[in-house]
Amino acid sequence: MRKDLTRRRVTIDNRAKTPRKAEVDEENETIRMQSSETTIKWSLPVEAYGFGYLLTGTTLAVLGQLVTNQGATDPATQLIAWTKYFCTFVLSLTIQLVSRWSVENGGSTSAAPSGPHSSTAAPATQSSVVYATTSTLMKASGGAPSVGTSRKAAWLTAAVGLLDTLSYSLNCLGFALCGSALSMVVFAASGQVFTAVTRRALLHKTMTAGQIAGVGLVVVGLIVRSAGKIREALTAAAAATFPHTASGDATTATATLTAAAVARMVSDRDITLGVALIVLSAFGYSLLGCLYEWLSAVRGPDMSHAQVATSTSLIGLVATSVYQLTYTRPRWQELVADRMAQRGLGWWPVVRLYGVFGALFTLHGLVQGVVLQRSGATAVGIISAMRASAVALASGVLFCGPQAPQQCLTPISTASAGIVTAGALIWTLTGARKSASPPLSSAPPPSPLAASTTATATATAEATAAPDDVGCRGCDRRPEDALDHKYGKHH
Repeated sequence: MRKDLTRRRVTIDNRAKTPRKAEVDEENETIRMQSSETTIKWSLPVEAYGFGYLLTGTTLAVLGQLVTNQGATDPATQLIAWTKYFCTFVLSLTIQLVSRWSVENGGSTSAAPSGPHSSTAAPATQSSVVYATTSTLMKASGGAPSVGTSRKAAWLTAAVGLLDTLSYSLNCLGFALCGSALSMVVFAASGQVFTAVTRRALLHKTMTAGQIAGVGLVVVGLIVRSAGKIREALTAAAAATFPHTASGDATTATATLTAAAVARMVSDRDITLGVALIVLSAFGYSLLGCLYEWLSAVRGPDMSHAQVATSTSLIGLVATSVYQLTYTRPRWQELVADRMAQRGLGWWPVVRLYGVFGALFTLHGLVQGVVLQRSGATAVGIISAMRASAVALASGVLFCGPQAPQQCLTPISTASAGIVTAGALIWTLTGARKSASPPLSSAPPPSPLAASTTATATATAEATAAPDDVGCRGCDRRPEDALDHKYGKHH
């Protein structure tokens, strides 16, 4: 009789320690809502990221023109590249730390017991909070892939960092040699062609008829824009070669003068080298888009763009720092100090402009990563083409003047902007109807937190319904043992 009373007392105590199903569901719902706050804050439509990429890219081009007009440093110093990688590394690392800190705070708040039975909360519920917090932290830091996946992701990340450093350095040199307007047109046109070729050859991806028509319109618009720039360059070259005959309109120049102007342009090594560097840079960025898509496929939809930006920018920061120590530092007086003294510039305006440029470039790179992952490299090429038109409009408003007539709007540049915009709209609309099901990278998978809390609630309910102490022998067991097999393949 005494043994029966003892057994009943143990059973009642175990049931008292185990929370009821309604309480567990309420607490799990609170945990799910609190842990999903950080994800909701960063969840935006794909179109919003595309518009942000266009806006930041256009603003960057305007800031780049301001840096060029300021002329504080020689382009060969690559100080703008070093600033870009330094700011990207610092700000991306800060974003990672802040995100991790916010997730940790959310996890500790979720784990705080509440209600009248908080002092006797079940170990199963507490361990589910620990597992959920750990899972969220792993997602915020890029996940915990397998050994083979981690090695492949590390190699792809290193390749992305090295290729980005090389491509951006080539772009900076070409920008300085052939000017902002010509370099942007050449980059957009060649980049669109290279992107289509590399996606077909490396990623084996095809486009619909509507997308091909949209890309074709973009190329036509860029050709129209290039024709206008070539005409302006021919006019300037003819005026420099034959000032007595080319003082009027360029249409009055004879075929001989035009041929001589073309020969002079070809013989200009700076322009030729600048265009070649821009073309190589566009090819590098096309390969970079393919590499980023591969990296996104390896890491999965939970890939942290801030983590990738931190790793790749660290590679660029090391490479450009070595360049600064070996090339710029010995020539500092000639390439930096003397130029600033000639223009009467102090350190604060230069540092401020470079800092704003680097910070905006960091934001631009993070948004570009999201666009690459969700929409692919072709979308980045389309937006880059639209950026060329947007920069033409912005330059006409901000920089047009007697000292910079090439920045003014012309009928050719306006028509080019309209054609490129129409092509981009056609590509976007036809791409949206390309398939009925969205791509894997555009739709995040179900949160493992919701599934883990549901499994915990079910296990707790079964423990509550146990008739005796035999069914409660495993009540204090960690639920991760039962969840490892289910969620191991996702991490």
